[in-house]
Amino acid sequence: MITYFSFSKGKYYAEDSDFNIVDSFYCGNGYSTDNHELKILNSGNALLMSYDRQPVDMSLLVAGGNPNATVIGLIIQEIDVNKNVVFQWRSWDHYEILDAYHVNFTLATVDAVHGNSIELDNDGTLLISARHLNEVTKISRQTGEMVWRMGGVNNEFTFLNDTIPFIYQHDVRRIANGNITLYDNGNFRTPVLFSRAVEYQVDEVNKTVNLIWQYRNNPDIHGPNRGSVQRLKNGNTLIGWGGTNPTLSEVTPAGNVVLEMSLPQSVYSYRAFRDEATFTLNVKLAIEGFYNSQSNTLNMKDTVRAYIRSSNTPYNIIDSAKSIVDSVNMTGNFQYYNISAGTYYISTKHRNGLETWSKAGGESFTSGGVYLYDFTVSDLSAFGNNLMLKGSKYCIYSGDINQDENIDLTDVITIANDAASFVTGYVNTDVNGDNISDLTDVLITFNNSSGFVSVIRP
Repeated sequence: MITYFSFSKGKYYAEDSDFNIVDSFYCGNGYSTDNHELKILNSGNALLMSYDRQPVDMSLLVAGGNPNATVIGLIIQEIDVNKNVVFQWRSWDHYEILDAYHVNFTLATVDAVHGNSIELDNDGTLLISARHLNEVTKISRQTGEMVWRMGGVNNEFTFLNDTIPFIYQHDVRRIANGNITLYDNGNFRTPVLFSRAVEYQVDEVNKTVNLIWQYRNNPDIHGPNRGSVQRLKNGNTLIGWGGTNPTLSEVTPAGNVVLEMSLPQSVYSYRAFRDEATFTLNVKLAIEGFYNSQSNTLNMKDTVRAYIRSSNTPYNIIDSAKSIVDSVNMTGNFQYYNISAGTYYISTKHRNGLETWSKAGGESFTSGGVYLYDFTVSDLSAFGNNLMLKGSKYCIYSGDINQDENIDLTDVITIANDAASFVTGYVNTDVNGDNISDLTDVLITFNNSSGFVSVIRP
């Protein structure tokens, strides 16, 4: 998917490759959504942030402080695929306002944190970039406690071979070799202002930081805001310079520039990315309620999420992708970025379809490959033969409205209630894809409920 932030709507939207909007992402618990970060996880959950404005009497903290000041804090949230908040972290519970760098505490509005990136770390914790604290903070997703703090006035680390502190940084990322990259904007650096890309090896036990690699352009480039660093699979590094020109550079480990691009003067980019999908999976599936056996098509195209799961117990989700399944060829194009070569199960989820797994034993994938998996040709394509024959196609069962892995009376009642209220449009209770919740949808679901249809997995 391609995601973007809509300032007018105050949320992120996701488009498929045909630029159809297929999803949206936004904070819960009454918090507004900030435009600095959206990180979609392999599970389909998403990390977001909110800039939380609170009234603070700053005259109690600093001389000349505004007694009616607004101080901007930071809220970090993880939402699940149903947009429920499953984790929340508040800067107010952990950071001190006066720890901010180069912030005028006497203003009517004080931006004390200015979070600009969230990274899911390898151990399940989160790495937060707090720009105005000059700090990278590691926090636990179980307790919310700070595990460590790197940079700023609360720095816990010794920098062994980097005498230039990062200042007002962006885009903190854990990369494949275990190191951490960030874009060091370098604001307020003296005697020369310059930005750079850095890679740090962080010893989290002994609290030391070793500068492994950096790139500082010659002549110097200073991007005072925005910016990003992406380590590419070919070993090069893509640098988005943020609020300056050039816009981006790709450099080799030796520091040679192999690509440089610029937008027009005074037109800037927040981040720059190279699309590096690991492999592509084309999944063909027919959805029982949507499938028209006479025309051999689906009544409508719709989005499906396909998960790549470990082939070993407990069959954890390794990666996931969402795609439009076409109504004519019944195929969706799924691209994955976070898996290595190996054997995996595929499981698919449609908004009112039963989650369906690929056949026993899993599928073997290699990096860079393009694969087709066809659920429609045989019930043997699904684990436990969990497909139903309709016309000439084997279909995934329809009617799991609440996505609890069973098609039962609860689903039937939900559809019946919507049908009684004459609900129309793109809703989960529309089982046959005609944009109306009615008796037809009830009957499809009731038949599957009577058959005690449920998910079958390894």
